[in-house]
Amino acid sequence: MRDGLYKFCVSTIIEGKKLKQFAAQGCGEASEGNLWKTGNVPFNDACEIGARMPVILSDAAYDTSKLLYWGTLRRVDIDGKRTIFRFDDIRRIRGHSRQELVLKSTGRKIAPHYIRPHAICFTPDLLD
Repeated sequence: MRDGLYKFCVSTIIEGKKLKQFAAQGCGEASEGNLWKTGNVPFNDACEIGARMPVILSDAAYDTSKLLYWGTLRRVDIDGKRTIFRFDDIRRIRGHSRQELVLKSTGRKIAPHYIRPHAICFTPDLLD
């Protein structure tokens, strides 16, 4: 566990204006129409062992391939139809792409034009 970071992270997309607002505030809350069934399990595991689970954020409207920010997940709620997640400690990422991330499910890097709104990945070294 590097600097208290959990071995897995969530990569997701949020509209760029909201990303800038969250970065200015240092925290944010967003929701997604898809259920994070696979994301909730590692989040709960991270909480149990006292690790911080990163969330890596890209712009949903402009260019989903660029990694823009990352933060620490603080809460993940699944209400049956959507996932609501809260995060803080937001930091900027420069010069990295979503295709550098390695999917937990396959052990392979995310393909160009990956269309799913979230992915569980191995936490990359670039967050150190």
